[in-house]
Amino acid sequence: MKKMPCKNIGVWILPVLFAIVLFFLAGANLKSFYCLIKDGKIDKNAIENEYKSEFYRKDQFLDLYGMSLSALGKKMLGNFEYVKDESGIVHLISSASITEESTEQFLKDILKLKESLDKQGIPLVYVQIPSREMEGYSDYPSNAFNKTDKTIKDLKKKLDDNNIDNIDIGEKCLDSPDALPKDQFFFKTDIHLTTDAEMWVGKQLLAYLNENTPCEIAPDIFDINTYRKETYSFRGNLAREGGKYFTKADEFIIYIPDYETSFLLSNPLQGVEKSGIFDDTVMNSYTRLGDIDEYVYWVTNYLQFTSPFYNITNNLKDKNNILIIMDSMCFRTVSYLSLGCHKVTILDPRYFGGTDYIDIALKGDEYDAVIVCHSSTLFGNSFFPEQEQKERLNILNSENSVTTHSLDYCNGVWTENTNILNASRTSPYIELSGWAADLQVGLPASNVYVAIGTHILKCDYGIESQSLADYFNNINLQNAGFNVKIPMDLVITDQADKCSLWVVSADGTTVYKTFDYVINLGE
Repeated sequence: MKKMPCKNIGVWILPVLFAIVLFFLAGANLKSFYCLIKDGKIDKNAIENEYKSEFYRKDQFLDLYGMSLSALGKKMLGNFEYVKDESGIVHLISSASITEESTEQFLKDILKLKESLDKQGIPLVYVQIPSREMEGYSDYPSNAFNKTDKTIKDLKKKLDDNNIDNIDIGEKCLDSPDALPKDQFFFKTDIHLTTDAEMWVGKQLLAYLNENTPCEIAPDIFDINTYRKETYSFRGNLAREGGKYFTKADEFIIYIPDYETSFLLSNPLQGVEKSGIFDDTVMNSYTRLGDIDEYVYWVTNYLQFTSPFYNITNNLKDKNNILIIMDSMCFRTVSYLSLGCHKVTILDPRYFGGTDYIDIALKGDEYDAVIVCHSSTLFGNSFFPEQEQKERLNILNSENSVTTHSLDYCNGVWTENTNILNASRTSPYIELSGWAADLQVGLPASNVYVAIGTHILKCDYGIESQSLADYFNNINLQNAGFNVKIPMDLVITDQADKCSLWVVSADGTTVYKTFDYVINLGE
């Protein structure tokens, strides 16, 4: 019998061992998954959730999976979701490329914002973070996985054509002598930039602000030599499915100011207010976690992830008031920028939820500059969602609608079936909740809005309402609850003393506008 060459043993023995381990784990998890099979039917969602949270030896399984891929020289991870380049940087393979419509809407939003700011004499600058697949900066062709790089270039030209100041960080990466190499600019295992890259981005932004706006910000806030440095091993959101051995771990650097700081962070919509040093306010004290491993997500150690509107006040500075519209791509840039500003107000359109927070922010304060800073994730999120909502609602028929509703609670207090809404002007918002349904067809409504002052806010609709379903003996109504938080800043700046609910029918053709609820503000 012909012997197999020794050099080929590794090619087949590792997959065989992996198959054996997979067979063992399948048996170990069989009992857990068996209970999810109901009446002979497989609950696919429940099994997926069980796999993610309870899979026996999941971490060790993923480590072995990643080791197998690396040993076999494989670059693809998951179900054609991720690919590793020659530098070990993992790229996301996007199946849904950015559409022309979304970028056109983004451009319209920028133009509308500029028009508003020009009337107030406030400078606007747009900062574009480069794609990981940027031409000239990646091992792969720029269009290998998605069209983000091309989209960014097309948008750059349109911004220039419309005289909107912009900083193309990608161009500076290729042209600046002090630019970081790509393996220091991008994390290998996470979609975000490294901390040193965000500090470098901050230098580019700072130079623009000091030269083109009323801002006077100390240049040393982005000098890494003025900070105490802490370094942690880090595995981000692009390589967790490949375990520890698919690609090397990153280093996540945290810079701590070595001088006196005093801040107040206010996030009224989420009930967060923190005062103290930079580490405990602008940052979220992850370094004090008892169990720190490679999977601590250090990116969200900065600022307020998932919050649409909040601000940071630096008690040791008396000038430089900036409004920043952003996603999470520049959390650290903005955090360290706050060290040179009196106040930084942050808006994240991904979480606007139908409220024009930009309008609220511009009415509520005066700014030295407005910055729009993001990757490509904001292209699908409107800056001015209320205008779109008004346009859609205005074309609906409001006659002969029999949609029914009940506004049950105002800031957690039972309304007692009256049209009086009592709230304190010191509260950060007025929170309304209740239910709405299209009882003509026995189905939930399409959408629910609250009209107040000049604003139309979209409610969070589809909340569990089992008592309603029981009352009408209709299972279709078990998720017909709504909830909405009306920012108090909006109520006060609009001098709003009443509001009403607009409930869209199940088929989306008619809208029922309720009677007015009177807002009674106390101290």
